[in-house]
This record gives sequence, structure tokens and C-alpha cells, in this order.
Amino acid sequence: MVDQLPGSRSVIRRPAESRIALSLLNAVQLAEVREFMCANSKGRRDHLETFLNRITGEIRSLSDTLSRAYFSQAGPSRQLAMP
Repeated sequence: MVDQLPGSRSVIRRPAESRIALSLLNAVQLAEVREFMCANSKGRRDHLETFLNRITGEIRSLSDTLSRAYFSQAGPSRQLAMP
């Protein structure tokens, strides 16, 4: 979906939002799910926590990047006066 955004096609280099989305996709596809099920001696699933923290950070980064690229360029809103 990110590839369908205006200006997202570059011959030389992928835009930031495409790189982040691709990184997220790769992380999910390459995740070792069995590692997430293993708990340490304290009952914590450290691999799962690390993975989710990484994914959360990248999703925030993607959101910020998309907001800057497509939403922050809007000018101040104007209210139309009724006659």
C-alpha cells in the first residue's frame, strides 16, 4: 500500500516510508515464532518483548514519516463566511 502513495516511486532509492514498511514486513516474515514462546526463569518472554518493542518503534517511525510527508504540508484551515 505504501507504494501506491504519490511520489513513492524512485528509480534511485526507495522513499523512507517504503524502507520502513519493507523493514516491518521482513521482520514479521522472518520472525522465529518458537523463540517467542520460550520464557526465561522469571517467566518473561524476552525475545517476544524485544521483537514487539522493535515493531512498535518502527510503526511509530512509519506514522511520523507519513505524517510529515503527506499531512504536514497542509496550510492553515480557513473558515468560509456565510453571506
